Amino acid sequence: MTLSDATLQAILDLQERLLIVGDPKVEVEQEGDFSKVTLYVQMPERWFHSNKHLDLVYRTLEDTSTKTSLIVVEISRYEPLDWDEA
Repeated sequence: MTLSDATLQAILDLQERLLIVGDPKVEVEQEGDFSKVTLYVQMPERWFHSNKHLDLVYRTLEDTSTKTSLIVVEISRYEPLDWDEA
């Protein structure tokens, strides 16, 4: 199962706007001709606590659902690795 062009474009747009970090983890559940695609995305902390930005990410990605593919979004806060400078 590959993601639709609309979903891929939505991911790229959100990455360019720095609303999500990195590539999402994708989990697919197939039931006959229908699939449920869960996208696990990470959002920078400065946007993570903003309902406006959270809603934008949910809406942008979930609106790419089709008749045969439901897009579900799970958002977590991006936590960069802390490198100790000892």
